[in-house]
Amino acid sequence: MCTVTILLGQPDAFKYVVTNTGGVVQGTPRFNAPMVSPDDWIGAFDPQGNCVGAAQLVNVADDVRFGVAASNFVLFGDDLTTSDIDEGMNINENFTLKLWDASRDAILVQVDSAGKPLTHSGWSSTNFTPINGYNDPYAIFNFLFNTDPVIVECSVTELNEDGSYEFRLGDFKYSDNDSISNDNMELIVMTGDNYTVNGSFLMPDGDYFGLIKASFQLDDGFSSSAVFNTDINILAVNDPPVIVKQDSTISVNEGSSIVIEPVFYTIVDIDSEAPFEIKILSLSGENYTFSGDTLFPGSSFFGELTVPIRPDDGQKEGLGPVFLSKVQVIEVNDPPQVTSVALAPSIISATDTLSLSYDVSDPEGSPDTTVYISSGNPGGDTDAFFFSRHFCVHILVQK
Repeated sequence: MCTVTILLGQPDAFKYVVTNTGGVVQGTPRFNAPMVSPDDWIGAFDPQGNCVGAAQLVNVADDVRFGVAASNFVLFGDDLTTSDIDEGMNINENFTLKLWDASRDAILVQVDSAGKPLTHSGWSSTNFTPINGYNDPYAIFNFLFNTDPVIVECSVTELNEDGSYEFRLGDFKYSDNDSISNDNMELIVMTGDNYTVNGSFLMPDGDYFGLIKASFQLDDGFSSSAVFNTDINILAVNDPPVIVKQDSTISVNEGSSIVIEPVFYTIVDIDSEAPFEIKILSLSGENYTFSGDTLFPGSSFFGELTVPIRPDDGQKEGLGPVFLSKVQVIEVNDPPQVTSVALAPSIISATDTLSLSYDVSDPEGSPDTTVYISSGNPGGDTDAFFFSRHFCVHILVQK
């Protein structure tokens, strides 16, 4: 059978259930160093936050103590006959101690020398005698006054689309009116709709703009604030276009040029529509040059060119990622040329035999050429020269 015990002056948070197992904890409490009042209460709590025992403090040996004389500070064990109810401590469970300050109606938490919350181990049922390790009425237990932090205001009201922002304590106006240092104050960014969280970073969902309701909490190492909700406006920013693919073969004859146009590609832009421009990443590359949007293959080059280009929607930050475009340069035959011609003798008479010499050059280096010679004599034999006062010689070279 379990009994809920409530004594005169006992705070509501210190109500506990009496069971048939338990052990006593003894000690001397301090309120941030000064002595406390015998009107105050001490309470013990299991990991689930259940009060497992409480007692009013008493004056003993010129100080205020607990677990001695009339301050019977028992930490009760769980009743094993009621498995569905957690009334008290179990073996290997830790417990925490709290102090109720009657003068302020405030609950204080126990801390270590660094001001951090303390938990205790080693509880056992000792048939309501002091527990080993907690049997010194003169052992000092220091407590600090704690109140929950309160977030008052968030100074961040706008963020850019597709960005991220790291929230800091300085972005908030808050209060935490207790005796605990705020050096350990931690900001918690909570998850919500239309954004994701990574630690203290908040990232709006991709391509989302408009209002989000962001949620935050503060934790001072002892307790957390209520959840603070605030509206943040996600500002739309331009999304640059992206070239998804090259739709057709782009070809140009050797020695010619071609204008690189947007119609050659599939271009996607989620917040803009055509027309788009094509920006050349470099005005010159391997085996080509550019003038504006016109490509000029290198001299005598044929084959495939790889040309880095970027789409542009004409807006701020509107230049899209690099796309490697392929351009086929088609080989075109370059005809051979006669580079020099000489006749001998240079001063001739009617009976002289003329000697014709010449050089042939082929830009592509082909040695396979055929030479055709004509005197320019209308109707004459192309293989013979006819003397006249004035004459000319025509030389035609073909592959």
